Amino acid sequence: MVFEIIAVLAVLLSVLVPGILFSFAAFYGTKMGKFEKTIFGIIFGIFLPAILAELEFLAFGVLFTFQVALLNAFLVAAIALGLWHYQAKSFSPPDLAWKDEYLSEQFWFSFAKKNKVMLLLGAIIVFGFYARYATSNDTYFSEIDPYYYTHVTEFIVTKGAAPAFSQEAYFPQVKAHRE
Repeated sequence: MVFEIIAVLAVLLSVLVPGILFSFAAFYGTKMGKFEKTIFGIIFGIFLPAILAELEFLAFGVLFTFQVALLNAFLVAAIALGLWHYQAKSFSPPDLAWKDEYLSEQFWFSFAKKNKVMLLLGAIIVFGFYARYATSNDTYFSEIDPYYYTHVTEFIVTKGAAPAFSQEAYFPQVKAHRE
């Protein structure tokens, strides 16, 4: 249980930190709020290290490993800090200090009033996720072919690259995948 918690924290940090740094650097000087920059940062954190890993494989034949994933996360964070420094001409981190006004109801009512559309869209997304996945008895996210994608993911993690050919892509073998 402790190992799983540490693994989840490591994944979250390797996604959130570089992505949010990159987002704050890329949108430095814009009128976007911290919330919007953070949402874009999560998206950047998910996609940029993965895109770098794919480019490294295509250009240099570097296989995917845990070390490559960590290196790409650090690389995205370093690029973000460099971009931030270039745009600001001096490193000035955003004001992320805790303010006592965050504890007042008036602050949260004004926050909800300013961001009502975003909060409504977030509630719709959460409800849509719940209505689709949480009410089913399936432990996998059922897309087009979840068994194939599960095997491809396992192959990438163990071998470092996607298989060039798989017999399970269109004609699955008759075997029990759930044991």
